[in-house]
Amino acid sequence: SLTLLDFAPELGIEKYLGLVDAVGVKTDRDLAVVSAYLQRIRGRTLRMIAREVATRADWAVAEKAGFRYFHGAYFLQPAQE
Repeated sequence: SLTLLDFAPELGIEKYLGLVDAVGVKTDRDLAVVSAYLQRIRGRTLRMIAREVATRADWAVAEKAGFRYFHGAYFLQPAQE
């Protein structure tokens, strides 16, 4: 499996999306816009990974935008009871 990290639509690297199985996107981007762009280009076959998820709010925004894979410091913290 090959992942393209730090994807941004403005980089102009769409031609490489056919070579990868997943794309990592930092949460400081507009995830809804990136998600819509990726789905238009590649459809549901591309796994989208929200990167640098630091808070529950980051996670919620990414999930709402259609991301199903997550990576970041938020997941390293013990659960609050």
